[in-house]
Amino acid sequence: MISVLYVDDEPDLCAASSRLLSQKGFVVDTCTSVEDAFLVLHKKTYDVIVSDYLMPRMNGIDFLVEVRKNYGDLPFIIFTGKGDEDVVLRAIEYKADSYVRKNCDLKTLLTDLAFTIENVVEKYQAKKNLEHSLKKLRHAEEIAGFGHWEYHPDTGMVLLSHGTQNICGLSGDEWPYTEFLSFAPPELEQKISYLFHTLITKGEPFNVSHQIHRKTDGKIIYVQSLAEYDIDANVVFGVMHDVTEQYIAQQALLESEEKYRFLVTNALEPILIVDMQGSILFANSAALKLIEGDEIFSFIGRNVIEFIAPASQKDVIRDFVEVSQGHDAYVAEYDVITAKGRRVTVESIGKAIRYEGKKADLLSLRDITDRKQAQEALRRSEEQFRSFVEHANDVVYSLSKEGLFIYISPNWTEFLGHVPEEVIGHSFTEFVHPDDLPVCTSFFYSVTHTEKKGSGVEFRARHKDGVWKWFSSTASMIHDVNTGNLVYLGIAHDISERKKTEEALRKASNQINLMNSITRHDILNKVTVILGAIEVAELECLVPEISHYFDIIENATVAIQRQIEFTREYQDLGIHEPFWQNPEQIIGNLQVPKNVTIENHVHHVSIFADPMLEKVFYNLLDNSLRHGKNVTHILVTGTDRPDGFMLSWEDDGVGVGAEEKELIFERGHGANTGLGLFLVREILALTGISIHETGKKGSGARFDMCIPKGAYSVTI
Repeated sequence: MISVLYVDDEPDLCAASSRLLSQKGFVVDTCTSVEDAFLVLHKKTYDVIVSDYLMPRMNGIDFLVEVRKNYGDLPFIIFTGKGDEDVVLRAIEYKADSYVRKNCDLKTLLTDLAFTIENVVEKYQAKKNLEHSLKKLRHAEEIAGFGHWEYHPDTGMVLLSHGTQNICGLSGDEWPYTEFLSFAPPELEQKISYLFHTLITKGEPFNVSHQIHRKTDGKIIYVQSLAEYDIDANVVFGVMHDVTEQYIAQQALLESEEKYRFLVTNALEPILIVDMQGSILFANSAALKLIEGDEIFSFIGRNVIEFIAPASQKDVIRDFVEVSQGHDAYVAEYDVITAKGRRVTVESIGKAIRYEGKKADLLSLRDITDRKQAQEALRRSEEQFRSFVEHANDVVYSLSKEGLFIYISPNWTEFLGHVPEEVIGHSFTEFVHPDDLPVCTSFFYSVTHTEKKGSGVEFRARHKDGVWKWFSSTASMIHDVNTGNLVYLGIAHDISERKKTEEALRKASNQINLMNSITRHDILNKVTVILGAIEVAELECLVPEISHYFDIIENATVAIQRQIEFTREYQDLGIHEPFWQNPEQIIGNLQVPKNVTIENHVHHVSIFADPMLEKVFYNLLDNSLRHGKNVTHILVTGTDRPDGFMLSWEDDGVGVGAEEKELIFERGHGANTGLGLFLVREILALTGISIHETGKKGSGARFDMCIPKGAYSVTI
């Protein structure tokens, strides 16, 4: 039912019109003023407004203007009096949908109004339906990349839909035929014009794919156009489809196919295409090389089974059946006999494809003959290694990064009594002597974190019977062949006998040192007696010729005393284990005369040396003071170099001549005992440290001590 808003300032006319229009099936609301009408319009929608022209405060035309501003194209019918032509013209100007002239016959008037209402609403709904359809068509064209057009030969104009305008980059729905053709490249204009001509004159199909230059951005668009000619209407109806994406995809596919063919043909890996009966349809150069053939065409059509070793033929036939049933893309190994009779092993992966329109099997092959031989050699090597491990005199073991045993060689039981089940999965700390745990733990973490080989760590391990045995171990991180994970691999050598020997030597050395100490004490006592006797004899002797001999005896006795005193120091050399020492602290503890300053620039450095290292710096200071003559300043410096750490002791004394630079380190050379620098070189040599004099005569002595890698550490 049509809803009507009837506006008239005459209440009686409103009531009568409402009653008669309702009888004709309309739903009518009435208002006697424009103000009331706007209030109603805010609350309710209507299909049509009917308004009188002459009303107080706002007439029907002004009402129409406001309705158009606020309610768009809502159907609007205006009442006018007879002869009000000016009102009619103004109503049409302001887009009234229709008008009805008042006359004296109310029934005829309302019948005419009812007809007009139905006609206006019907046109409005048809217009809205058309707009909705066009909107849907436009939306469909945008989604699908379509557009339609019409060519009118009699006017020479082409009408374009919104979709066609978008494709061509145009604004405006009507274009001259010649300009429409100009959107295509010049070389295609003549062809398209000819197709239009044959379509109109001969009815031949118009189906052409071509390029157009889009006007908005100049981009080349690929389109497909189809058209039919309506001879009765003399109109060509056409559809245009933007196929740019499809064209680009098709070109990409062609390029991909070309690349694929090139890659397959020239691939380093052999590739075959065979039909489901095994006949060779295609073989690349690498496949020809694998089969050791001369020409590819000589193998096309032959069955692949001809080249399969008898032992592998059943496997090939089985796998062909699997591929034909859709179970493809799995790796298999076959033995192949080449055209020259050579036996090779290949790794193959097959996939079902379409080749020249038929089902086929694409085979990618790889010659793994060398790999299989290497695997066999590795297997033999592993067997030899396993035999070596099982029969070696050393214990081979491996630990996880958490320090848990994951493997021990069988001879563990021979050395330590435990069976593998009592060791695997347990921590190494359960078997190491508590006193040795710090050094073992430090060694373990050093190897696992730096992934560098470590060697020389010595420790005691507990035998199952409770006895502690000494071992020396070397270790490094390797990749587990089964898991690929890094594991700690160690080789432990039983040094229990060596330790017993060392302990026996140490006890013997202590006994010898004790004997030396007693003997030295007794000799020095006798020397003291001799020196005392010489002194008394010199005082009582009155013969000058004899006094000369007393001097000789005294000097010889003093020399004997010095030699005996030197043995006190030298007997401790190398007896005790080296350890890390701080030269800065040792130098700081030296007793330096007030007229001499030591400038030390060696900081945060530790040296692995014999416990007698402090004797080194004591003797260097003594050498500077005794032989430098006028020494007032000593400089100590250090340099970290690629070959080690250079520690230098430099004074400002008289220096050492070139002819004496090596002689000063020999035993007995020099103005004093001749033992100081000899002892220095011996102490340093115990841990691989060398010393040389490199100063210049007249500029002071300089002693350079080169400490090898691993025997020093620098901390910041």
